[in-house]
Amino acid sequence: ERDAIMGGFFARVLSIRGRRDGSVRYADMVYPPDRDRVQRQLHLRLEAYTKLRAEFVKTPAALAYYKDWYESHEKRPSPTDPLLEAAFNRTDEMVHRLAMLVRLSLLDDVPGYPCTVPVDVPQFQEAIDIWASITSDVPETLKRAAATRDSTEVETVADIIHRMGVIDHSILLKRAGNRGLIASQVKRALLDLQERGQVTASFEPARHGKTKRVYQWIQGGE
Repeated sequence: ERDAIMGGFFARVLSIRGRRDGSVRYADMVYPPDRDRVQRQLHLRLEAYTKLRAEFVKTPAALAYYKDWYESHEKRPSPTDPLLEAAFNRTDEMVHRLAMLVRLSLLDDVPGYPCTVPVDVPQFQEAIDIWASITSDVPETLKRAAATRDSTEVETVADIIHRMGVIDHSILLKRAGNRGLIASQVKRALLDLQERGQVTASFEPARHGKTKRVYQWIQGGE
C-alpha cells in the first residue's frame, strides 16, 4: 500500500488539492446565466476529443527548450524530499502529457482525421509551470493520505476489540483480515491504541501449557 501511494501509481496521477475560501458562502448554488450554453459547448468539445486522430509533434525549438530544461541541474534540481522522488522520476511523461493537453485546449477545431499538431515552446513552458505547482503539493498530499489511511486502520482494529471486549491475537488478525488489514497494519494500530490507553495487552494460559496474547478494551480510554 505504501509503495502504491509513494511509487509508480501515484506518480502518474495529477493530484490537485482543493483550497476553499471560507469567506465566500452560499446557502444555495448560484450559477451564471450562460451555464447551460457553456455546458453544451463543453459536451460538444469533449465528444470531439474522443474522435481525435492527430499526432502531436514537438517543434525543433520545443525539442531544444525541453532538452535544456530536463538535463539542467539548476532548472530541474534533484529532490531533497524522498516523497518527491516518484513524481520527479515521472516528470518526462507527465510534462509531455500536460503540454499536449495545453496544445489541445488551443485548437479551435478538434481534428477527427489523421494530421499533425505541432507542440511549441509556450506549451512546454506552461506544462512545466503546471507540473511544478502540482508537485510542490505532493509531500503534504501524501502525508494527509497516509494519515487518513492510518486513522482508518486504527478505527477498524478499535471497533473489533471494542465489540469483543477481550480478544486474543489470532482471532483479531482473522477478523481484521476480513476487513482488508494485514498483520503489520494491525500491529501499527495496536501500538497506537495502547499509547492512547484504549487497549491493554496481556498473556493468558492456552492449551498444552502455552500462553496466548490477548487484548482488552479499556472503557473510558482517551
